[in-house]
Amino acid sequence: MRFENYSDFGETFDYKLAGRWKVLEDLNIRGSIGTGFRAPTPGQLGTTNVSTVFGGGGEPIAQGLFPATNPVSAFLGARELQPEKSDNYSLGATGSFAGFDITVDLYRIDIADQFYAVSPITVTPAIRTALLAANVPGAATIGQVSFFQNAFDSETFGVDVVVSYDADWGDMGMTNFTASANYNDYQIASVNIANANGTPLFDAESIYDFEHGQAKTRGIFTATHMIGPWTFMGRANYYGPYNVSNCVPNNCTPANLAAGNTRFEVQELQSEVLFDLEAQYAFSDDLTVAVGARNVFEEYPDEGEFRLRETSNGRIYRSDSIVDWQGGFYYGKIKYSF
Repeated sequence: MRFENYSDFGETFDYKLAGRWKVLEDLNIRGSIGTGFRAPTPGQLGTTNVSTVFGGGGEPIAQGLFPATNPVSAFLGARELQPEKSDNYSLGATGSFAGFDITVDLYRIDIADQFYAVSPITVTPAIRTALLAANVPGAATIGQVSFFQNAFDSETFGVDVVVSYDADWGDMGMTNFTASANYNDYQIASVNIANANGTPLFDAESIYDFEHGQAKTRGIFTATHMIGPWTFMGRANYYGPYNVSNCVPNNCTPANLAAGNTRFEVQELQSEVLFDLEAQYAFSDDLTVAVGARNVFEEYPDEGEFRLRETSNGRIYRSDSIVDWQGGFYYGKIKYSF
């Protein structure tokens, strides 16, 4: 149990109850239930950032992210940020069978008033007047505005599975094999923010992106071999498919989105497997040298389809791709402990 008192957000009392039942010598059942509390970070409370994004027509647009307390944000319906609160549930099992160590955990996380930036709001003449009155730098050229809010209540359902095995090869060293898999399903239970006219500030496209813009399945297989002063590591990273979307001119209007009409373009990005390698040599207990590569075969994400209008002007990969669009990364490192 934990009690906290925040000068800005008041008091909170949170708890966690966990238990484990030893069913057999090598089999345990475990579970937990608890609550959580997260106050807004200084960055969420005070960030002001203006960046260039590409709109649905492929044209560059200056987009501003402002604090909820900024006069412009208030003009557009922002409210001061309040803490997130969560309820957490988990049920799992651990066991050892024929040299394999296995864990399986199912969980659910319900978050109330989750922090998130609202859907970008196109700057109208009235909004521009408010920007200028607030002395916002670059107000004359800002085309879209966004700000953090307690945007929605979310539900996450997931399962984690981890399997490990140690193989002893005698004089040839020892190898540890670890395989892990994860499945997550993200859902928005309710949207909590709207402007003075009742129009939701988190629209249907933003809801779709939150629920589908991340891979639901993820897997990692790692083999680490140790022999004398040498350690060799190989790893395969699997990312499942996921969907991305975007509104394009004449196919998606604020009125459609506010009404929940899914009039936006959607592209499915295919699953990817990336491979990492590393070799390490220990000169002593204090000094090790390693060389390695991440994404050694230089895999790239799927190219963005033109109909989504987010990969124009020479850019072929989306900025929200899970897989790094910069290809392989190669490194060397020296570690000395003293």
